[in-house]
Amino acid sequence: MAASTSACFRPPPLSASAKLRPAELSSSSAISFPFNLSADVRGLGLRLTSSPLSSPLKVVCMRGSKGGKKEKTAKPDPVYRNRLVSMFVNRVLKNGKKSLAYFIMYRALRRVQEKTGQNPLAVLRDAVQGVTPDVAVKSRRVGGATQQVPVEVDTTQGKALAIRWLLVAARKRQGRDMVFKLSNELIDAAKGSGDAIRKREETHRMAEANRAFAHYPAAVVTKDSWEKSILKSDTPVLVEFHASWCGPCKMVHRVIDELAGEYQGRIQCFVLNADNDSEIAEDYDIKAVPVVLLFKNGEKQETVVGTMPKEFYAAAIERVLKP
Repeated sequence: MAASTSACFRPPPLSASAKLRPAELSSSSAISFPFNLSADVRGLGLRLTSSPLSSPLKVVCMRGSKGGKKEKTAKPDPVYRNRLVSMFVNRVLKNGKKSLAYFIMYRALRRVQEKTGQNPLAVLRDAVQGVTPDVAVKSRRVGGATQQVPVEVDTTQGKALAIRWLLVAARKRQGRDMVFKLSNELIDAAKGSGDAIRKREETHRMAEANRAFAHYPAAVVTKDSWEKSILKSDTPVLVEFHASWCGPCKMVHRVIDELAGEYQGRIQCFVLNADNDSEIAEDYDIKAVPVVLLFKNGEKQETVVGTMPKEFYAAAIERVLKP
């Protein structure tokens, strides 16, 4: 009995076709990473090599990440074969009862068909499109106070907001059960009425009222415009050196965008890609990214290396703005 149990956990032997043969290898007998260093490879006496880094710059204050970020997409539901229905089911779901979520969604769509005499998927699509916002508001610190700053939303984010608002409005309606309330809310949203539509209009009004607090993104500067924009500028200038592959640069870039809005008219903010304009990076001894330089009258005044809190950059700007 013990022998049979141990045999169940013994890994299968490597097939002959899967083993490496010296004749199939290149003449240099070199293998580049990544490679699974098994016992068969070690026995061949191969020389393992790794390729050098493609960029001379290094990243300051960045943790390693395991693989790239994969975008998740909803699978079609088993009845209508529609991804939008699956997105609703996943958000109706509570306490892991997915069968109940499917029951609620399918009964609601059936009631929509009985009440309107139309294709329930068309009504569902019209409801989501009618509720999907063009802009959203996000809380940000502007000038020492918290403001609802308008931000643009892409198609995926807008659809997620529309589904959330539809379900929230359906749960607040008066009715005997969720099937009744959800079906009525979908019908009203498809006709351009209901609490979800009012939520969208309220968001747009709030975004329009706070349009003045929208963030002003930093402008892009290159080698051709460096002298005119930086060295010959009458106002102090902030330049962020970044790279497209740098993760911390994206965090610093958001901070610089906020500072560009707060110090609008007092300082000009620019971003420069250190990979594309390496000559300027070499002139100012930029060996790591992100790096922020502050100029006044064409001369470098302050240097901030790495990812720092927003207050750190604001303090450097205030020192440069002093007469």
